Amino acid sequence: SWQDNTNLDKARNLLAPLKLKHGPALSWGDLFILSGTVAIEAMGGPVLGFCGGRIDDQDGSDSLALGPSPEQRSFHPCPVNGNCT
Repeated sequence: SWQDNTNLDKARNLLAPLKLKHGPALSWGDLFILSGTVAIEAMGGPVLGFCGGRIDDQDGSDSLALGPSPEQRSFHPCPVNGNCT
């Protein structure tokens, strides 16, 4: 598991009843994104919209590696991971 997923089990446990209710019709990816969107909206933050349709990968083998894209490195470099100014 990636370091970025530390404590993801806690969020997953909170969302599990919704996932069980909707089964494969609702991917974990969509559920996490929707939850974050709702949380930001509840706190009065800007909502950019929600677009569902993600499909969960069985084992993550087809997932892209995390990290900055070449464009991010070029235009917004982050010399200290997690501390980009």
